[in-house]
Amino acid sequence: VGFAVETGDEGALVAYARGKLEAKQVDLIVANGAEHAFGRDDNLAVLVTRDTSERLPTMAKAHLADAILDRVRARYEHG
Repeated sequence: VGFAVETGDEGALVAYARGKLEAKQVDLIVANGAEHAFGRDDNLAVLVTRDTSERLPTMAKAHLADAILDRVRARYEHG
């Protein structure tokens, strides 16, 4: 799992995250806009794989961590 913080719209964020997937050779990038990432108790993120992007709702950072782990667990349980 990699992480990407970027400025710009969601399309640019997803494109940047897909590039980072390849560069870092990871299976999942948690991407978010800088305006949502810092100095807040909640976060808005997009989970990006080679084939999909899933925009999550704004949630507490602890809940986002749970959502990320749920996606990782599901990926490796199903191959």
